[in-house]
Amino acid sequence: MKQRQKCNYGQHFRFPSRLMYFTKLVEKILSNGDFYTGQWLNSFPNGQGKYLWTDGCMYVGEWQKGNIIGKGRFSWPSGATYEGDFKNGFMDGKGTYIGSNGDTYKGFWVMDMRNGQGTQSYCNGDFYDGEWKKGLQNGHGRYQWKNGNNYIGQWMNGLCNGNGTLMWQNGNRYDGCWEDGFPKGNGKWKPISNVFKNKQAKALKI
Repeated sequence: MKQRQKCNYGQHFRFPSRLMYFTKLVEKILSNGDFYTGQWLNSFPNGQGKYLWTDGCMYVGEWQKGNIIGKGRFSWPSGATYEGDFKNGFMDGKGTYIGSNGDTYKGFWVMDMRNGQGTQSYCNGDFYDGEWKKGLQNGHGRYQWKNGNNYIGQWMNGLCNGNGTLMWQNGNRYDGCWEDGFPKGNGKWKPISNVFKNKQAKALKI
């Protein structure tokens, strides 16, 4: 399954500790060229504030003693955004990430990685709703393709693993065990019968 491209932005959260200002509300161009406006306490951003990096990244939200902690919104020059919870500069808690290509994840995070329950809408029309671990589908989840096919079952490391059911848009289905994205062992294949198709067609005409 497609994952969002890794973006190394951890460097953005290191704040110049050598600056000494004591104003409660400030607008400052920092020595490295970055810009900060907002609440300030004992040399650090503290409370609500906006930080703009020279590379075009921007954060607007809560700060605690110079660290990004609480609720806020981070945006990249590419157009990607994240809005939600932060802990020590990481996307951590509940939040929504919208990639530059339109991929959208809504759910839980741990240290910048999807972790816990969440939904992912892909720009190609596919959709996943289920559990995640360290950025990959892991646990129980449902993946629906744009063409109407869908898989419901167990996942591991972003692939179908364990018991699950694959259902095609035309009504065919396969129930069984999966390993690394492929059926394994004895499973049950249930093709839709012509008899059922004929009965369904007649019923629709009534």
